[in-house]
Amino acid sequence: MNKKLVGNCLMIAGAIALGGIGISRQLPPATSQGVCRNTNDLSAVDATRIVKFEQFGIQLEIPRNFRTMLRNDGSISILRPGDFNLIRCLAQGTPVLGTDAIYPQTLRRQPNPQNLTLQEFAQGRTVGPNPKVSRASINGIDVVFAEIQSQFDVAYGWYEAPDVPGIVEVQSVNKASLVNLFDQATLLAQASEPLLFANNQGAAQDPLMVALATAKGLGYTPESFRVSIERQNDTVENPQRSTVTITQEGLLDDSVRGQRFTISLNKNANGIWTVRDRQVTWRCQPGRGSQTYSAQLCL
Repeated sequence: MNKKLVGNCLMIAGAIALGGIGISRQLPPATSQGVCRNTNDLSAVDATRIVKFEQFGIQLEIPRNFRTMLRNDGSISILRPGDFNLIRCLAQGTPVLGTDAIYPQTLRRQPNPQNLTLQEFAQGRTVGPNPKVSRASINGIDVVFAEIQSQFDVAYGWYEAPDVPGIVEVQSVNKASLVNLFDQATLLAQASEPLLFANNQGAAQDPLMVALATAKGLGYTPESFRVSIERQNDTVENPQRSTVTITQEGLLDDSVRGQRFTISLNKNANGIWTVRDRQVTWRCQPGRGSQTYSAQLCL
């Protein structure tokens, strides 16, 4: 039987932190009812989709059945479908048959107040016995890698992107996983949300267009029965703040009935709308969790 391993980028409530990449968790005993299923690492499908992570200045081509999970600290994890199902079960306290392991790829921003070079920053962030540090250019992205062997093996990659504050850190279980990620990566010419519309600068002056682009980066797709979009401004004339709520229901999912993206925006002195905050909530199928929109994952 394998040991349950959950990456520290996911921080499931109730787990015991052990340091490094891992968190060990003792699973509740499985029962005959309400047992979590489909938690094996399901294979990636051949079809892919492009996901833009504007806050990290990068876009990635990932298998269509992989999921992205936004954390409260702003980091994003890329998960295999089985791992995503397992996390939902753990979050809900649903018993799991046997044990599994979760190996996400997680992107986060790290501050660099001293304006260190990538190499200097990597050396300062690298801890553990005998770290292996290397450097490579992949798809025009200069990346410094570090492999650390300890209680839980972990690998990091660091890169810089235009208009992204600090340095972007990518974490995974090994360097090969990170290299594969960067093989499918492309730097965005400009990272802030309004500048996604390089061929249509007028779109940056429309908060609805900015909100839709942001929601797509969080997992929104038009593959649903109906979509509603609501916008609320701070004033009737010349608004400086706006909140756009995008709700899609009738999803082709046996547990999630609908998902809602709430995007809060500010307008700068040049009339360009930028994202201030973003949130994703879910409404579950009957018997699979919350029947109102909640940050709680569906079973």
